[in-house]
Amino acid sequence: MLDVHPPHEAIQTRKGFVLHIATITIGLLIAIGLEQTVEYFHHRSVVRETREALKEEKQENIRRFHENVATHVMMMGYLHNNMRIFEYLREHPGTPQEKLPGVLYWAIGTQEPTEAAWSTAQQTNSLSLMPRAEVNALTEMYAKLDYSWHVYQPIFNALARSADYFTRTADASSLAPAEINAEIDQLKGIQAMEAVYGDTLSWVGRLPDFGPVPDYWQMLPFYHMHEYYQWVTAHPEIAVQSDADLDAAKAHAGLPADTPDLRSRLLHK
Repeated sequence: MLDVHPPHEAIQTRKGFVLHIATITIGLLIAIGLEQTVEYFHHRSVVRETREALKEEKQENIRRFHENVATHVMMMGYLHNNMRIFEYLREHPGTPQEKLPGVLYWAIGTQEPTEAAWSTAQQTNSLSLMPRAEVNALTEMYAKLDYSWHVYQPIFNALARSADYFTRTADASSLAPAEINAEIDQLKGIQAMEAVYGDTLSWVGRLPDFGPVPDYWQMLPFYHMHEYYQWVTAHPEIAVQSDADLDAAKAHAGLPADTPDLRSRLLHK
């Protein structure tokens, strides 16, 4: 707040009036300059503190991300292992636990990304003081982290349902045939959802400073989609009819004929 006080003595001459106006003007300019200088350094301090908080949060999210990648790869192994055991039980009902081809693993270890610093920055005016390109990059990073986390939620719920037989027994070999079939169907669905989750992790891994990580197919052991599309590429004569459908779809949509299709994208993951 700038205060302008009236002169203590009456102004008698034009020169005195001009001098008084000039004094007021210079004083106002000095006050405004000082106020803007203080505001400038305050903004710099706010931006610096925000960047430091976001940098620390990013490092924590990178750490969590790499743990999630490792957990995801191991989960693919756990699911394959569990599927093999339940399929064995389906073919050999009543087999005691000590005769099963392995032990069952039910693991849930994915870590949620932290967004405290980002939320604080959004609730204050600090983001408006930062360059647009920097804010856009931050927005993309947190959007991908958040999307990956939400993709995992159905897996978490499905794993809980798949392991709910522990509420009745510790011995999976005592389950009824219908229950074993239900477990197999459930595990198939979880494997597919976990594969999709792996795809979202590969997107995050392409963000600056988050890599390197295993490529998409390396993150999907025991998932055979890659081998299938490699086989399709080795047998173009079989893919002719499918390619014709894809070309017709591109033409209908007005897309260039060389627009990448799903098969080409999957082979270059």
